[in-house]
Amino acid sequence: MDRSLRLTIAVSLAVQLLLAAGGAPIRAADADPGLRLVVGGVLQRVTESGQVRYQLVDDQGTAAYEVSSRGSLELANFLGDRVEVVGTLHGKARGELREIRAARVARTDKVVPAHFIQAGDDSPRTATRLVADQRPAAADTPQLQPIPLDAPPPDFPDLPEFQDLPPLTDPLINEEGGVILQAPDATIAPDGFDVYQSPAEMGSGCGPKHRIWGQFELLYWLTDGTRLPPLVTGSDPGTPQLDAGVLGLPTTQILFGDRDQFDSSRGGSRWVLGGWFEPQRRLGMQFDIIDLSDEGFSYRAESNGVDILARPFTNVDRALGPAQGPDAELISYPNVIAGSVAVDGENEFCSFGIHVRGNILFRNGCFYNPGEPCVGSPSGYRLDLLGGYRYLTLEDALAIRGLTTVSVTPQAGFDVLDQFTADNNFQGGELGLLYHYYRNRWTFDGDLKFALGRTEQRVTIAGSTVFSMVGVENEFDGGLLALPTNEGQYTQRNTDFVSELGLTFGYLLTSNLRITGGYRVIYWPRVVRVGNVIDSTVNGSYIPDPTVIPSGPLRPAFAFQDTSFWAQGLSLGLDYRW
Repeated sequence: MDRSLRLTIAVSLAVQLLLAAGGAPIRAADADPGLRLVVGGVLQRVTESGQVRYQLVDDQGTAAYEVSSRGSLELANFLGDRVEVVGTLHGKARGELREIRAARVARTDKVVPAHFIQAGDDSPRTATRLVADQRPAAADTPQLQPIPLDAPPPDFPDLPEFQDLPPLTDPLINEEGGVILQAPDATIAPDGFDVYQSPAEMGSGCGPKHRIWGQFELLYWLTDGTRLPPLVTGSDPGTPQLDAGVLGLPTTQILFGDRDQFDSSRGGSRWVLGGWFEPQRRLGMQFDIIDLSDEGFSYRAESNGVDILARPFTNVDRALGPAQGPDAELISYPNVIAGSVAVDGENEFCSFGIHVRGNILFRNGCFYNPGEPCVGSPSGYRLDLLGGYRYLTLEDALAIRGLTTVSVTPQAGFDVLDQFTADNNFQGGELGLLYHYYRNRWTFDGDLKFALGRTEQRVTIAGSTVFSMVGVENEFDGGLLALPTNEGQYTQRNTDFVSELGLTFGYLLTSNLRITGGYRVIYWPRVVRVGNVIDSTVNGSYIPDPTVIPSGPLRPAFAFQDTSFWAQGLSLGLDYRW
């Protein structure tokens, strides 16, 4: 399709909209009245001459059957899903496609070879090749089982209890540098530090005597961006209409796109809340959440027909012959068309975890408390094991909208909208280590965590075109980069391994309150980003136009493309202990 066809058909389009019609399918007798055909594939929607049809597409993107429904069955509910269709086989509906009238449609993760079954019987009979170029079905892919979210936390071995000791007149420190015990009547010189004064008070504890802790941090982070293709172009004044906005020409400038988005700094917060189950402070529970502020961008450009604006793409419409290649849809061109283009994007990221925390190694030291005495080692530490659940979510959204008015009589306008969303959700079990060191007023915390689970990736693509003339509006399915060839919702699940590292320094303002500062990084190896779901190669015959019957390659197309994601940055916060 010539990229300027929307301009040349503006006046006649209103009449064509009323006259557009599709041929009725050629009906043939069933292969066997007692048989039902079972086929599988991805259900896609095709709009032709204002009529909506559904096709079953194989893994190579080739349409194998045309699907119609029987009774109250709504095929639109399965759009973009891999399905198993059971129905009766009829003759060729349009072109070379045979029609299957669906009696039942069900979503499936399996590759379904075409075969017949007896009506009313679910057992397969004879596997039959029904389409000449149908390829053999691949072996079923093993399905990965999610880690149960209600799995019990790992058991941590109890540390041996210290035996009761007779009263002492001098402090006792074990040779391994472990628990410090002090008789109640011991005489010690105050030096501004606190220590547990007796075995009864200490309760065989493994660290400062606080039982509950809460932490709040302000974040200043960077996140990994996603690269967008060129979305808006301009051209020098005087550029011929056929070359306006076309990529690769010296007269063309990229106004938006061809760069990373969602990679700038942003704020956020991190909350931690936990407590020990027993006085020994060996087993407890901890919650944490990281919530980054949403990052977005907005680009606007418009012209009353003086400047040249366009949306570039690569046209593979076979009707163009040798003219296939770089092309552009005009938004504004002098004395021909005027309009505006808007590009909006948004990104969200959040992480949540809940863990059981158990101590595996410790040495008690003097915990800062003004006016209290200190005996023994001036520093202490503890090493804890974490085990629990981790959830992460990452979402990108992008919308491209072009509003144009044709400068002819009568005037006609187009409102073209493309929308893309890439959503990732991870759930899994997590193990980690947390190290805490304290000396005088200074503290240091380091944690390293690894989560093994499943990432669900979901991509949604939708487009629309509204044509208006003389107050009458008509809406069509598909825009420019979101057409019936790639519209729909797509989902896949992958086993994934997420890692997190945190380093935090603290300074005690009082015995309960400290100020903290640190660094944290999260690495997520398999996600889908919005920049990877946009296909800039377009078969122009699929651009909404009731006067053209689409043919040729199904482009734009969709395919999952995994990439990695990281989020990292600095923190400043307060930590309070009860």
